[in-house]
Amino acid sequence: FSWFCFPSILGVLILLYILYIIFLNIEIDNKSFISVFVQNAYIFGIGLFVVILFFGGYISPLNFYIADLFQHNTSLYSIILSFEQIFWIIFKTFCLFLIIIFIKKQNLFDLEQKNQIDIFWKYIIPLSITNIVIVCIIINQIGDFYVL
Repeated sequence: FSWFCFPSILGVLILLYILYIIFLNIEIDNKSFISVFVQNAYIFGIGLFVVILFFGGYISPLNFYIADLFQHNTSLYSIILSFEQIFWIIFKTFCLFLIIIFIKKQNLFDLEQKNQIDIFWKYIIPLSITNIVIVCIIINQIGDFYVL
């Protein structure tokens, strides 16, 4: 299982919260098609970044590919494997995109800018440093994330 979010779940939550707050502070004056498209592309880009960083990117979460049913080292195997890996990265990104849109629509973190800065300095930065230390200890003791 190649998801790095489990040993570093705190890192995932901190990153998503910071990116979400950045997204909330981007103000677009008009709600034209282009501005809504740019906002959605930004959210999709955030999702793609998080999927690549924490959720295994193009790797199947099932530890099984349909292409494995075919003989290896053939062109059919390579084509099916490529399409399957593209499917998994787009599927994971789209699921994260829907979660971020849902949170935005619910206005769960609707804070003033002063409160956001207080939260960053009092909670997010110490949690980030703690997360780095914990992950370093895990890597030092276990040696690899794949062992978890």
